[in-house]
Amino acid sequence: MTESSTGEPSEVRRFVGLVLIVIGALWLTASGLCSAAFAIMLFTEGGDVREALSIIPMILLVGGFSGGVGFAVYVIGRAMRPKL
Repeated sequence: MTESSTGEPSEVRRFVGLVLIVIGALWLTASGLCSAAFAIMLFTEGGDVREALSIIPMILLVGGFSGGVGFAVYVIGRAMRPKL
């Protein structure tokens, strides 16, 4: 019998799922750290606080979108690599 008829995922599918999980986790981490670093840099430069607060929504929008893409890649990887 072939592997697909036993209900177990193939080894290639599990490996690709693992790769996608790692890529998604790294993407989420990089996106979050970049957004946090940029926000901290805005407040520590000593500029106008109102100007810095007006830029925060843009940071959240760009960082949130990027984090959402990373999360989607992570979820697809988890779906490809189910628990045995």
